[in-house]
Amino acid sequence: VWANNFSYALVHGIQRFAFIWLAIDLSTSNGVLGAVSFALGIPVLFVSLPAGVFSDRYDRRMLLIVSQVLVLLASLLTALLIWAGLVNIVVTLGLALLVGTGVALGQPVRQAIVPTIVAPDRLMNAITLNSLGQNGSQIVGPAIGGLAIAIWGVGGSFVVQSALMGLGLLLLFMTLLR
Repeated sequence: VWANNFSYALVHGIQRFAFIWLAIDLSTSNGVLGAVSFALGIPVLFVSLPAGVFSDRYDRRMLLIVSQVLVLLASLLTALLIWAGLVNIVVTLGLALLVGTGVALGQPVRQAIVPTIVAPDRLMNAITLNSLGQNGSQIVGPAIGGLAIAIWGVGGSFVVQSALMGLGLLLLFMTLLR
């Protein structure tokens, strides 16, 4: 689960960098950059609280899988639209909102699942390790995003995100479904 959480947070760091880079490619307006960043973050305000309630009432494994698949598909769709030349500011805002929704849906579930799978005597260690992974991924994620953009372009960065999400999903299946 830690490896899945790390890959998820890593993708989140890459996404913030890649979406801002995409907005810079599409517009020179600082307002557009702010709007894209806002679209990535605003779902947390509206989705996280209900997602926390859902995580207490429904199968957390399924909620994690749904959030992971949503972000994976949104990242892949973003790459395809970039390569097809169909991306513009409005599409970028919609995709950023979709990705932000997936992140906001998954974050409360990720925090709630740790105490259910870790023994009480190891819980503080698990929380610390999880926090370390999330904080570290926010440093490493943008660096990976920048490297992916340098090598494969901004569309390639979204493919890298999709691949990391897919890897995280595989790790999640291996952990939660055994």
